[in-house]
Amino acid sequence: MNNYFAFVQAIDNAITRFLNIDCSSALMDYCMIFITNLGNGLILSFLMALIIYFNPSTGGKNLRRNLTMAAIALISSGLVVTMIKELVDRPRPLEHLKDLRAVYEILRWRSFPSGHSAAGFAAAVFLSNRIKNYRVVFYGLAALVAVSRVYLAVHYPSDIIVGSIIGVVVSITVLKIEKTRKSEQFRPV
Repeated sequence: MNNYFAFVQAIDNAITRFLNIDCSSALMDYCMIFITNLGNGLILSFLMALIIYFNPSTGGKNLRRNLTMAAIALISSGLVVTMIKELVDRPRPLEHLKDLRAVYEILRWRSFPSGHSAAGFAAAVFLSNRIKNYRVVFYGLAALVAVSRVYLAVHYPSDIIVGSIIGVVVSITVLKIEKTRKSEQFRPV
């Protein structure tokens, strides 16, 4: 098992160095900082609320329910990530690999899994369920947020993969629970 973790860490290190050092430029630094901030829970919540409010299929009479379910998906993914971070306690790449560029100031908290990736993909799944015409945009932005975390050397690739999976699974679960509850409300007695 130790060989497996050492193998994953070696791949994580190589990809992180490649994105952070070999792909770096001043323009990329600026773009990645902007993109990574889209995955911040508060900013993402605000953006989701705007999207839900202004979209005709999610606003109007369904606005309150859609906003509530979106909040449940984001908060739930954040709670799962926080619990795992407490258990795993993995240091961030900038703490572990000394040759990386420090482009983005971040709290020296745990690395695994990525909360930004979880939030981004929880939002993408939820919004794609409600606004199907923009699925590619939602998933594309979530993927960019995830990659930005590695570029900025605040997460390893395995952190963003697991964070993304958490976001997807939690959001799908929230949507299934909502569907089950809706069908139970309208079931004849």
